[in-house]
Order: sequence, then structure tokens, then C-alpha cells
Amino acid sequence: MERIKVIHFWKDLDTYYGVHDQLLTLVRYIDRKEFDLSVCVLGYTRLKLKNEFDKLGVTIHNLKAPSQKSPLNVIRLVKLLRRERPRVFQTYCLYANTIGTIAARFSGVPVLIKTELTQRDQAPTRLRRFRDHLLYPLDALLGHLADAAVYVSNNVREGWVGKGPSPKTTVIYPPFNYAKYAKLETRQNLRPPSDGRFVIGIVARLSEEKRHEDLLFAMPSILEQFPRLQLRIVGSGPLEAALQDLTSRLNITRAVKFAGHSEKVFEELQRMDLFVLPSRSEGVPISIIEAMVMGLPVVATRVGGIPEAVIEGTTGILVTPRQPAQLADAIIDLLTDPAKRNAMGKAGRERALNEFHPEQFTRKHEQLYRMLSQKN
Repeated sequence: MERIKVIHFWKDLDTYYGVHDQLLTLVRYIDRKEFDLSVCVLGYTRLKLKNEFDKLGVTIHNLKAPSQKSPLNVIRLVKLLRRERPRVFQTYCLYANTIGTIAARFSGVPVLIKTELTQRDQAPTRLRRFRDHLLYPLDALLGHLADAAVYVSNNVREGWVGKGPSPKTTVIYPPFNYAKYAKLETRQNLRPPSDGRFVIGIVARLSEEKRHEDLLFAMPSILEQFPRLQLRIVGSGPLEAALQDLTSRLNITRAVKFAGHSEKVFEELQRMDLFVLPSRSEGVPISIIEAMVMGLPVVATRVGGIPEAVIEGTTGILVTPRQPAQLADAIIDLLTDPAKRNAMGKAGRERALNEFHPEQFTRKHEQLYRMLSQKN
């Protein structure tokens, strides 16, 4: 039987995004006897992510576009699709969805799937939000040309298409990386500290939408209750220097560790007693799912798809975004109640394994590819 050829289209391999985790998961778990997967990007200069795909035997189609915003990228993409002739073409996020839809329909690809991982109007700068607003009408018009639209959460779906029925849409929650998790002991099996040496942590890019500053502003109140506590910030990004400066101005440098970017996320989570994510905007953050898999209770904001991952009062506590006082109260509440903390950690782990397992993520994609291929 001829395999179903699927090409995934994303902008680059230079900056690490959640979409790369999703693509790597698909490659690892999909039935290679039935599906032939490859990835197309506009370009890349760094080899780290490409090497990961190479190790898994995945072809990377590099369009070598001199600019990500050039209208000529549509022509480059049309030429590639006509040469490769995929059965299914899946695109990711606003810009790739827009030019990918145009190119797919000009080149006659049988099945087109657009994918949205984030909410509307959430770009970090005014200029990028203005650019996105120019693309939204075109995206809405072109959206009717797609055979299906995949959204990372119900909240993200409603933000793009509204709450009414939409037969072409489906929600597929993102997976955690089981390969990295399987060899580790979960935090729930480790002895909790009895001397106040708690470690709370966040794993996220150091960028505006993650609102690390709200967690830093919450720290003085937390340290009043737990003076030996440490906040571990895992990640890198454009706000690193500003956040370090804020840490100094708040006089909490001794209690905050900037750990930088880490390839060993689960090992970092293993150090923690509590996971915190104070974002102002999210789809469904994989870092929360990974924390839940490790048996960690979660304190996060009530935004985007987070309430679909974290069951309030069962697997964690949700607070209003941009409210450091609420954040501090929730963290103190869990640190002072070991029974609640452990119960939430166990419930979170069970939920993550049941709802966000990579095999479930992959099977849903396989079913979608089969259904659309047969229909078209």
C-alpha cells in the first residue's frame, strides 16, 4: 500500500517553539508504514533542531528564502509542492497558514490542514499585532479553503472561529515528550522538604507574554513565609537582562536562580516542589503538562487553554493574570498544605498521562489524515 505523504510547513528551525516538540512527537510515534512525513521551512541557519529531525530520518525541505516576509515565498512553496506532490499539507500559525493555503491551492494539494497554537491579538509588540491585524481578514477568507483546522485548545478555537458549530475544526491537545520523561522519577515520590527549602520554578521563554515579572513581584511576600525558598527560572530570551535587573532592585537575588535554557527540562522539573506559570496569554503550554507529568502541583493564570489543562482546585490553583498578590497567596497556600500539594500533584500526573500522552496526540492526527485522504 502506498504511504500517505504528509508535509508540515513552519517558518524556521532557528528559534525553539512548541511546534517543534509537536512535530518531533509525530515523527517518533506515527506509523511510518502508513505515513511518510517531512518538514518544510522557509529557512534556517542553526543546525541543532535540523540534526534532531535528521536522527529520526525526517527530510527537511529548505526553501532558502532570503526573507520570511517576501511575497515570493508563495512561489517557492508552490514549486516545492508541485515537485513533492504530498497528499496532505499541514501548516502552523498565522503567517504559515496564510501563504501555505495560497500555495497549496495553486499547486493542487488534495488535503490542506491549518493549525493554530495561540490566541489572536497576542503578539508581544504593537508592530507585530498591527501586522497580524492586517492578515486576519485574509486568514478568515482563506480559511474556507482548508479541509480542516486544528486548534490546540477549545479556547483557542473559540478565539478564532467563535463558539458556534464549525464542522471543519477539531481540537488536539499538545503532548509531552515521553522519551525524555520515561527514565525519571516523578517528584511525588520524593521526600518534601521539612526545613522550608522549597524550590518553586518556571520553565518558559523569557519574553513579555510569560509575565515573569509578576512572579518576581510576588517573591517578597513568599519569602516572608518561606525565607529559605528558591525560585528557579529555566529559560532564555530577550528579557533576561531586564528580569535580572528587577531581581536586584527587589533585593531577592539570593533567592532567585536564572538557570538559562535547558535541554533537560524534566531534570529541571525534578528539582521543583511547585510549578508556576503567570502568563498573560497561552494556548496550552507544554511546560505545564510536563510539570503535571512529573507530579507537580501547578499555580498558573486563568488564560487561554490553561483551564483546559489545569483543573482548578484538583490539579492546581488558577489566578487572575497580572496580579502578583494573588500569585503569592496561591503559592503560599500550597506550600503550607502538604496534603493538598501532594493530592494535586498526583491528580495532575494522572490527568497528563491520560489526556496529553503523545500516543493519543499521534493517533488523532493519523485518524484525521486518513479521514481527509479518503474524503478527497
